[in-house]
Amino acid sequence: MDLDQRCIVIGGGIAGAACARALADRGWQVKVLDTAGDPCAAASGVPLGVVSCHASPDDNPLSQLTRAGMQYTLAFARQHLIH
Repeated sequence: MDLDQRCIVIGGGIAGAACARALADRGWQVKVLDTAGDPCAAASGVPLGVVSCHASPDDNPLSQLTRAGMQYTLAFARQHLIH
């Protein structure tokens, strides 16, 4: 049986765009709904992508999460952006 996997993502900011991309990469048909006219329009006032991680002496969950996010972002950039 061929399943038609469709999803609506509410919000076209950084998180919504990332979710939509991840689902599309897995074969889902994705529609993004956002009240803004452009993707990631209200995501950040910074006109460039800034990736950083939080460091803590006890390697708390925030440090672990941001480090994993940075590693994922760098791997994604190497695969899709850096040639």
